[in-house]
Amino acid sequence: MRMRLAVAGTLMAWLGACGGDAASDLPIAAAPTTPLPTLPMANDLSPVGPTTFVGAPGDTAILRVRATRTGGIPVIGVVVVFQVQAGGGAVKPFTTTTDYDGLASAQWTLGPAPAVNLATAAGGVATSPVSFSVSTFPDSTAAP
Repeated sequence: MRMRLAVAGTLMAWLGACGGDAASDLPIAAAPTTPLPTLPMANDLSPVGPTTFVGAPGDTAILRVRATRTGGIPVIGVVVVFQVQAGGGAVKPFTTTTDYDGLASAQWTLGPAPAVNLATAAGGVATSPVSFSVSTFPDSTAAP
């Protein structure tokens, strides 16, 4: 304990000899000048292929979208989020990025019961998400 007090006292005496307020004598560090990374942005997110399907509970469907800039130029690296909106089930991957052709896709496993299943894909700065729907009906080949 005495050693700590002696060191603290010596430090305070040294700081006082350096001109008083030690905090004002310290150099100010400059903020980093590296720009923050920017996310690729798309003006439009459009479906590739059908957006309405018919199936059985538990079936799978592939959801595909394309991210483009004005003029239809594909955008690489746009983050696309796929979400199930109704009917249950799951989408994998939930989040992905567009490839060289501006394409992103996910596999949608439909809910377990007959229903209208809804999913969306959203990304970039597209004004509205792409909607997908699947009406599922009981398997007609199942034994009663």
